[in-house]
Amino acid sequence: MQMIDSRTIIDQPGANQLIGRGDMLFSKDGELTRIQCGLVETREVERLVDFIAKQQGYTEAYPLPDYVPDAARAAVRRASRMARAARPSSTTCCSAR
Repeated sequence: MQMIDSRTIIDQPGANQLIGRGDMLFSKDGELTRIQCGLVETREVERLVDFIAKQQGYTEAYPLPDYVPDAARAAVRRASRMARAARPSSTTCCSAR
């Protein structure tokens, strides 16, 4: 790639140094960093798509449970215990029978 092409594409020099096959430029805050990424070729993507296409399909989405962080879960348990402790005991009214 020519320096002129690099400036046209990314408005900076640097793309002309890329060798391909996963080699890329990462831009953050206007600074370019050359990085190497795993290359997934078209043939591999096609095989993966074929594999997924052969899987069992479902007529509707499987509903997942809501995520409750551990801190919130503990707070719910504490509130539940406090509510049970605050209720009058059912055995006191019925034990005389």
